[in-house]
Amino acid sequence: MFWHLCAYALFMIGAVMGLTRGAAEPSLWFISMGWVLEMTLILLRVLGSQRVKQVERARWQKAALACALAAVPVMMVFRLRADLSSFKLLSIGAALLWSLALLRNKAI
Repeated sequence: MFWHLCAYALFMIGAVMGLTRGAAEPSLWFISMGWVLEMTLILLRVLGSQRVKQVERARWQKAALACALAAVPVMMVFRLRADLSSFKLLSIGAALLWSLALLRNKAI
């Protein structure tokens, strides 16, 4: 769970920087580092690594995380096209979805 939280923190730092500093380049680096770390953890778990612990999530939490992770490459395309309003909107949506995916659900 520690590395999942690190990925979330990196993403959130980048998202906040992107919203407050006009999508400056350092924000893209933080967003990308968080995305790559989370995708690496998911890939390691899928490949059967015993060192990466399975995070207990409900289906809706998995769907929220999948939508948040799918939004990141689209955000980058909008940022490269200099469409900052779409970038910011997707950034807010992805941040909310990733935050929802980390909620603890007692009745899974």
